[in-house]
Amino acid sequence: GIRATFGVGATDIAENEVTRVTSVDDCLRQAELLYDRWHGKGLLRTAAVPQGRPACTPELMQALKRFARERGLLYHTHLAEGRAETALVRQWTGRGEAEELAYLGVLDEQTILAHAIWLSDSELSLLAQSRAVVAHCPSTNMKLSDGVPPIIPLLNAETIYGRSHSGVAVSSAKPEVSAASSGSASNSAMAI
Repeated sequence: GIRATFGVGATDIAENEVTRVTSVDDCLRQAELLYDRWHGKGLLRTAAVPQGRPACTPELMQALKRFARERGLLYHTHLAEGRAETALVRQWTGRGEAEELAYLGVLDEQTILAHAIWLSDSELSLLAQSRAVVAHCPSTNMKLSDGVPPIIPLLNAETIYGRSHSGVAVSSAKPEVSAASSGSASNSAMAI
């Protein structure tokens, strides 16, 4: 079988007119229900999954990190995926997205960061120091034209780095999932 770590994407800031917004308490209830129902069942693990700082308040980012730490779960979020969203976070906070996540206290070795495209040099070092894992999503980045992550600088900074995908609906990742299930593709799905 395939081991899977999954969660319900949580957001409490509407990024657009179709974004489903949920309160912090409701996001925590959803995470708890998922955890109680599925975590540890066979090869299944649940994770805390805020959708990223552009779509989540600091309160939600921190509440889900506390939830993850209390249960020993992974914390998965998007980081610096789009140029406009990254600029918005800087406008709100005066910090880059990685700097903001460090400020909020959510970066550590149990954190997986999808994309990590629009980062400053100091943020590259910050990610390496935090031991957070960067998950490169090439098919999603290509389909959405978000940009290309600084792979060589991430590796030079000794960041923990792997290849992943950001959802079948967005990235057309069916071939990657199929290859992973047959064991022919290494790192198609991040398993940490």
